[in-house]
This record gives sequence, structure tokens and C-alpha cells, in this order.
Amino acid sequence: MKLTEVLFACLTLLLIAGCDLINPEEELPIYIEVSEARVQVRPGGSERSNIAIKDIWLDQGPDFAGVYEIPFTIPVYPGDFNRFLFAPGIVESGLSIARSRYLFLQSELTEINVEPLDTFRYIPEFQYLPVDTIIKFPFEEYFEDGSSDFANLLTSPSSTIIRISSVSPFQGRRCGQVEFGSNTFELLTATNIAFPLPQTGARSTFAEITYRGTVPFQVGLIVETTTREFIPKNIVFRPREDWTQIYVNLTDEVRALSGVTQFRLYIQANTDGLPGDLFLDNVRIVHDLI
Repeated sequence: MKLTEVLFACLTLLLIAGCDLINPEEELPIYIEVSEARVQVRPGGSERSNIAIKDIWLDQGPDFAGVYEIPFTIPVYPGDFNRFLFAPGIVESGLSIARSRYLFLQSELTEINVEPLDTFRYIPEFQYLPVDTIIKFPFEEYFEDGSSDFANLLTSPSSTIIRISSVSPFQGRRCGQVEFGSNTFELLTATNIAFPLPQTGARSTFAEITYRGTVPFQVGLIVETTTREFIPKNIVFRPREDWTQIYVNLTDEVRALSGVTQFRLYIQANTDGLPGDLFLDNVRIVHDLI
């Protein structure tokens, strides 16, 4: 064999090996599909709802893999880790730009074993963390016992109140209903009881409210010392035809009131004489204990 032929053969082998080094075999992805996420309607209860969780915060092994708005289908590369942590994500206070991981619900750890290019379809079901050990609900109102734990704060003839209703409740048999008309168009109501809320450390406080109706409304906190002081959230919650779950972050408002020991939640609305309805269900205050 001529020297030139030997050199050509060696060069060809080197080029083939070089291509393998430069272009190694690529790993193929798998796909994760989440069409909805479900959450406990009540702490400790068996009923589930799919209206509350808007995002999934996804971890792959020790690494954060991103935030994905439901529904979604995404490619992932298993690599060395096939265990995925699905954490519930919410829209805080109804603001689409304020999205966060909801720390009062347990995340779900799932091992995914599917073939490359296959789709893993998953519907997470989130439960509340243990109550009275990790989180606490100092106020809960479900309107099921035929009475309301809200008190009217107005005495004017134009005021209206929360009444118990059986008209299409979110769950159970009853909900709260506020009727607005030309003569009764003002609502200012607050929880009957006052409760302490955490003001130090990294602990958070949220109001959870499920509602529907044709009337916008606001919420806030009341503190009562020598006088009654209203601390508004300064967010107007828009009318919704279907039942909607909102998570109102009250952490900053609570922390700003150093030394206050008792709080009440209030709900306020005014239609200026226009008719309308506001339905309420599953109204809660929740905060972490640690």
C-alpha cells in the first residue's frame, strides 16, 4: 500500500472519530403534561377543586426546573434525575404579575419513568400542611350551619348584609349571598371574632376567599385599639360569573402594625344603587406557625 493511501485511510478514521466527539449522540426528551391541578376544598376534607392552582413550580432532583402555567406540556431531559417535585403556584390577590409558590399546601414528589419522547400525564392533588402544627386557620366560614360569622358594620338604611343562601353554592349545601338594589347598595361587614396574626419572622398571612357575582368588592383588616382602624388591601376584585378562588396576601399589612394583637377581616362593596349579587364561600384566614 502506498504511503499516500495509508495517510488517507488514517485521516478518514480520524475524521469519523472526530465527528463522534463533536456530535455525540443526543439525549432525547420526555414530555410532562399537566391539564389541571386539584386542591382540598377544606383542610382535612375529601372534596377537591380545580379552580385554585394556576401554576406548577417544578423541581427536577436538586434543581429548579421552572414555573409553568396550567395547562402545559413541556419537554424535560431526565439526565441523572427522574424524581420531580410539583409545587402549587397561585396568583396573589388576583394580580397576574404576582405569582408565587403557595407554601400552605404540600408539594408532590413523583418519580417519572417513561421512554424517550413519551408523554407523562399527571394531575397533582395538593393537600394542606398539618393544621395546628405547621399552619393555622384562626378564622373559617363555610356558611353551612345556617348562620354567618360576619357582622354588619353599617347602620344606614342603604346597607345590606350577608345572608345564607342555597343558590348554587360552591360546595356543600349553602353559601353566603349579598343582594344589592336601588335602596340597599352598601356592604361593610367584618368577622365576628378577632384573632392574633404573626408579625415577626418569615411567617406569612393570607385570606382565602371563594366568590362569584356581578359586584366588585374589596377586603382588608380591622384593628381595634382605642379606635377602630381599617387597613385596606387597595385591590378591587372584579365580578366573576363562575366561582373563583382568590388568595389575598396580607403579610405586609400585618407586619406593619407592630404591637397589635387582634385583627378582623372585612369585606366592602358599594354599587351606588345598581342591582347585583355577591356570593361568598370558604372564607378563611391562614398563617404558618413556624
